[in-house]
Amino acid sequence: MAKAPFPEPLSEATRRWLLHLARRALRDAMAAKDPDARDLPVGVADRPVDARLDAPARVFVSWHDVRELVGCIGSLEPWPNLEQAVVRYAVQAGLHDPRTSPARPSRWNRMNGEISVLGEPLQLECVGLEAIAEAVMPGRDGVILGIGSRQAVFLPVVWRQLPRPHDFLAALMRKAGLSPVHDGQKIRARTFLTETFGEPVVAPAHPGTATSHAGSNNLLVQYVH
Repeated sequence: MAKAPFPEPLSEATRRWLLHLARRALRDAMAAKDPDARDLPVGVADRPVDARLDAPARVFVSWHDVRELVGCIGSLEPWPNLEQAVVRYAVQAGLHDPRTSPARPSRWNRMNGEISVLGEPLQLECVGLEAIAEAVMPGRDGVILGIGSRQAVFLPVVWRQLPRPHDFLAALMRKAGLSPVHDGQKIRARTFLTETFGEPVVAPAHPGTATSHAGSNNLLVQYVH
């Protein structure tokens, strides 16, 4: 079976810049409503010379408070500009994910950002839950699954919580409002690969110990799915 195309890898400098840009955009959006957010640190990064920053891209941005999800929002359709997409979805994920509570200044130093740049989705030829479970690659594939307009998506990072294909796909069906029992034989799926990179996860500080914020110039933890 054909493998979904992999997005062209970004340089370390571009990754670092986009993570800085995401944190700065979220800080500025928070500060527009909350004066306590105006002085939140965002670190320093230089904008590299990279044509990819101005090219179309499919992007998701997520924020975590250590391991707790603050928000994750993005688009399966290419945004006209990678840099602008990161800014847009950094703010949306941090403040407007309806599933979670928005970011607050008190959480800032514990939060870590993560960006996923998606490759082009590939339609699987097989139909049905069991056949799709055989076709997908755990840990590698992002999956768009559904029937007609009832669609839902999981990024590859969700395999961390749901490593078994059947569990992964059943949860994705429920997210789309579909029943694995009643709709399982009719579902179709597309798969995609991502380049995912993020800030270091900040461990909770001991009482009386200062916590360094995740937007500093420390070497970033980077990984690809």
